[in-house]
Amino acid sequence: EELVLVDAGPASSYPEAETVSSRLVALCQLHLLHIGGWPTPHSVARFLAHLDIPATATIHIWAECLFSRNATVSMLLPADLSHLHPFQKLKAIHCTFRPTRRDYPQLVSIQDGVFVFFSYFAGMTPADMLCSVFSCLDARNVEELTLGVECSPELSGPVWRSILDGIPRLRRLNILR
Repeated sequence: EELVLVDAGPASSYPEAETVSSRLVALCQLHLLHIGGWPTPHSVARFLAHLDIPATATIHIWAECLFSRNATVSMLLPADLSHLHPFQKLKAIHCTFRPTRRDYPQLVSIQDGVFVFFSYFAGMTPADMLCSVFSCLDARNVEELTLGVECSPELSGPVWRSILDGIPRLRRLNILR
């Protein structure tokens, strides 16, 4: 029912050339998954790619590995999210800023159709981070979007269009400063 892998993952990233099995492990009774302290976002994504998680599960990922200069949220998740059922039929996405990584490592959380990303920007702009989130999630059913990030420079019209075009059912947009 609970799987806690905080500081219990791989000690280093997997070699890219290593053969990857396509075997899925069904965790039908899983209610709560915690992942944290892993060396790279790719190692988290690679692990998640092998899991079949029920829609009722809650997932929390502490992602200090995203503090590197080129890491994005999309790197944390496998390309195929079809077996990670909590990511299906998202109804709300909340992206908010945490002022310091020292006190709060970046956290990705998903529960009951609500995706939350708390971030501290290291090597990417807020626009890059937001585009990264929306490039990996199916937001077609999202009705609420909260953006609590300081965007300097301001998000451009094309960035807003690329985000909002992927959210056709949006009913509530919260912009927090």
